[in-house]
Amino acid sequence: MEHNQTLVVVMVFLATFFAATNASAQIYKWVDEHGQVHFSDQPLEKGAEKVEVKNIITPSQKKEAQKTNQNFQRIYQQFKEQDKARAEQQKEAEQKRQEMVSFCDNLKKQISIVDQKYAVVRFGEDGRHEYLRDDEISEYRNEMNNLYQEKCSGL
Repeated sequence: MEHNQTLVVVMVFLATFFAATNASAQIYKWVDEHGQVHFSDQPLEKGAEKVEVKNIITPSQKKEAQKTNQNFQRIYQQFKEQDKARAEQQKEAEQKRQEMVSFCDNLKKQISIVDQKYAVVRFGEDGRHEYLRDDEISEYRNEMNNLYQEKCSGL
């Protein structure tokens, strides 16, 4: 969120910078009864005349503004790339979290089955099923509980 705030500040600065360089406030000029010339941004006296004010931007100022604009464009592009990378990281992290939730749910189901004192079967090397002895079931239960504590206690 912090980079979005920085981006907003940069964009506001750019808008202000370019608005200031292109803005030309209306100027009024009048001469009072003592012959003194006055200037204002509002016609304070009757007979005040508008004065044309031309903004003169030197080539070096224009070049500097273009350089500044290019720098801000580069910074903006970097922000966009960082946002894209951050979104991808968040997507990957969420996918891993979902996989872990699924793993833990399956582990919890297996623990529940073992806790119900049913016969537990495993497949031997020859492909035939073998029943686990009570001590093997107890060891298996302990392993499953330890694994659940290790991997799933934070979910």
